[in-house]
Amino acid sequence: MENPGLSQKEIITKTGLSPRSVKYSLGKLASLNLIYARNSFRDRRRKIYFLRKKKTIGIIGGLSPEITSEFYLKIVEKSRRCGNHYPHIVIDSVSIDFSLEGEIIIGAKNEQKLLPLLIESVRNLQDTDLILIPCNTAHIFIEELRKKSKVPIISIVEETTKTLKFNGYKKVGLLATTSTISSRIYIDKEIKFIYPSLRDQKELSEIIVKLIRQKMTELDKAKLQRISEKLRQKCDIVLLACTDLRRVLKGDYLDTFDILLKSVYEKIMIKK
Repeated sequence: MENPGLSQKEIITKTGLSPRSVKYSLGKLASLNLIYARNSFRDRRRKIYFLRKKKTIGIIGGLSPEITSEFYLKIVEKSRRCGNHYPHIVIDSVSIDFSLEGEIIIGAKNEQKLLPLLIESVRNLQDTDLILIPCNTAHIFIEELRKKSKVPIISIVEETTKTLKFNGYKKVGLLATTSTISSRIYIDKEIKFIYPSLRDQKELSEIIVKLIRQKMTELDKAKLQRISEKLRQKCDIVLLACTDLRRVLKGDYLDTFDILLKSVYEKIMIKK
């Protein structure tokens, strides 16, 4: 089958196979999600069959190496369960200074220094079919990055907001970096976002930096749990708007990592 697609009769003619064999093969290929069918414009009763193009995922990584690695492995794991091939994934890992990492996460300072690194990464991924960033804080610059890219960039914030609305959440507690909170990238007229106190927010961001650098202690985990439970009392659901937090906080949370993973998989493996 070659573009722009072939009818069942044309496939029989080109291959020399029997109508029964072609019909069986088309059904098998469709069940494996390798082909899809559309009605012919000339004859609506006739179907035209097309091969699905395997899409390439571009990941801007390095903002949390562990989360970058986990996202890659989760896409592969989901493909094994639900797909028929390993996905083509290209990772461009941002080289960010440790000092800048701390300034952005804890103090919401010097975020603009991150933008050139992200733009360079976007440019390196222009041969992919879509780009994603499994980091909420980096989405401060989502519109600037989209202007630099001919490839669609999926927003973890937009996908999460859709999910919150779909589930009917009206009061959402936000666990995120100070930069994510202060930038107000999570804002919607139908949802009230609730934040930790200033003291708790500073402590939370310091814990996130320790988590990223593999220096988190049991005391830090207890503090994080306390901040989370205080926030939970004020809202319908607590949102993990820092993807690293999934590594520590388990249970009744809405996880932006999982939301992005589901969205990306649907776009590359299911969408025609």
